[in-house]
Amino acid sequence: MSAFAFAAAADFWPCVSRKSPDRSFVEISEVSGGQIILAAPGEIEKTLFLHIQRPAHPETVYRSTGTLFNETREFRFPVDSAIESLLVSVMLACKGEIAILAREETEPESEGSEWKGGRVARIVRPQPGEWSLRLRGNGFYSIVVEAKSALNYSPTAPTPGARYRLTGDEGQTLLRLEGPPPPDLVAPYPRYRIAVEGTDEQGFPFQRLTRQMVLSPPAAPVQ
Repeated sequence: MSAFAFAAAADFWPCVSRKSPDRSFVEISEVSGGQIILAAPGEIEKTLFLHIQRPAHPETVYRSTGTLFNETREFRFPVDSAIESLLVSVMLACKGEIAILAREETEPESEGSEWKGGRVARIVRPQPGEWSLRLRGNGFYSIVVEAKSALNYSPTAPTPGARYRLTGDEGQTLLRLEGPPPPDLVAPYPRYRIAVEGTDEQGFPFQRLTRQMVLSPPAAPVQ
């Protein structure tokens, strides 16, 4: 089960300051594979679409969590030909715009829900290729892209021709690996996800991430 943290306050929330939600909630949601939901009390009903759809989209394609500073930023991710349904969930504290752009830089047909601090969209039979999310605003953001797929590209199992890497909170590459990570991998990062990427049978790029983050064991005390 995904772990969700709901933050709720006054009518003008979540755009109250540059402060992120409580960092402990953010860390719990990231490590557990859940997501911070920015919804005021009167908006909780609008988040039900996400709760209903998420179990049907078990594969994680892309994740990023961080902060915007009164800016517009694009986040790119691949959509492969095996994906039957795509679920995009974005939270943004001071939301100006959340645009989902398919390969041709146009908004695809979708169903979903939108509220003051977030947007959720489901796209059936998405066009393969490189997609992007354009976020404009300020403050804390959280992006989770998940899929229902005909093929299971496992980040922890061998896939012919695939590449493996460790990613951080914002989706950035921390370390490139020679192959699937060994069970006894010791990485110099407090937490990370494992990503696998490559090209599918039709020549489109694919990417999958572990839903949960791996916590590195604490360093041994100096004797």
